[in-house]
Amino acid sequence: MAPNCSINLACANRIEADIDDLKHSTEHLDFAANSAILAHQGTGAMIVLCLGGLWMARSNLRSVGRGAFGPRGQVNDDDEIMSYRAAVFSTLGGSLFMILVLMPPVYPFGPV
Repeated sequence: MAPNCSINLACANRIEADIDDLKHSTEHLDFAANSAILAHQGTGAMIVLCLGGLWMARSNLRSVGRGAFGPRGQVNDDDEIMSYRAAVFSTLGGSLFMILVLMPPVYPFGPV
């Protein structure tokens, strides 16, 4: 048997063992899917979709970052409802509020 075939068989056997473990998993994923493997596959799909969206929006996000953190007048946002600077700092402030005020009752870390 060629070395490549034995490596492929070893990988296939390992993947099959992992799939069997996931089929009989004791994880409580009733909210996500009927089986653990589908829940993990769905999570991976969501991560890829989010990263793909960020990748596609990278030029726009770069220009928003320049408008928010760069010197005034570098990016023209006169035709927008809210300036880029106000939008970014409002988003950061709201996220900080949610982490510091709303999360401690759910997760026991951070200030109470």
